[in-house]
Amino acid sequence: HLDHVVRQITAALHGRHYLVVICPEAEELRVTNPRAYQFVFALAGDPADIRVLEQASVDDAFRAIVLASPVDTRASLQVDNRSLMQTLALKGRSPALPVVTELVDDESLAYAAGLRGAEFIQGQRYSERLLVQAVHSPDVTEVYDRLMTFTEDSNEFYTVPAPPPVIDQTFRAAQRYFLEQDEEPITLVGIDRSPPEAPSSRFWLNPVAGERGLTEEDLVLREGDRIIVMSFERPWFARPDKEELWQGQVLLTS
Repeated sequence: HLDHVVRQITAALHGRHYLVVICPEAEELRVTNPRAYQFVFALAGDPADIRVLEQASVDDAFRAIVLASPVDTRASLQVDNRSLMQTLALKGRSPALPVVTELVDDESLAYAAGLRGAEFIQGQRYSERLLVQAVHSPDVTEVYDRLMTFTEDSNEFYTVPAPPPVIDQTFRAAQRYFLEQDEEPITLVGIDRSPPEAPSSRFWLNPVAGERGLTEEDLVLREGDRIIVMSFERPWFARPDKEELWQGQVLLTS
């Protein structure tokens, strides 16, 4: 599990960032691919221990991931309690640090909801929905697997500010605009109008007027809108500036 996450992060960031793995078994970390691990450092210790986090220079980190312990070693709620303790330790040490935490039990999401600045992922929810998708459309799981796997030639989803050429254009007109940009293939898939304090809380994929309460006016892109696109790399009109890179708001991947 850890090995797969390390290799995927390395592939996603193209080796442009260092990874620090904190776990009690750091000295036993198995290296399956020397190329993927050349920018990985391992530190033995308890990730919930502030002294260990200081030693790892977590204050300088751009992102943090908390992986769940193997479920077969303890009850799922105990595993999640440990993960939440580690998340609290990270946020206590570095409040502005974006954290992604893996949870095992669906019940734990209710306890985690009030913790700001952390994103929680519960694998069973995704597997249940994928099962239903596979029943509805056989073999569609391969498509989802490709979307969620980083490779040298894969496309990814990006939520970025709408560029000036599509402001005051309908969603369909904006789609045509991007399809005509042959030098950089970009597919527009949605509109995101989430408030800053609640990212990804108010968005529509392939929106259609008359559905989900949307009107024709709602489908006209406005100043300040963000759009969801699929592209090989971060779109040309949303390249990060030096300040965003310096603060780690956007990770340089190419």
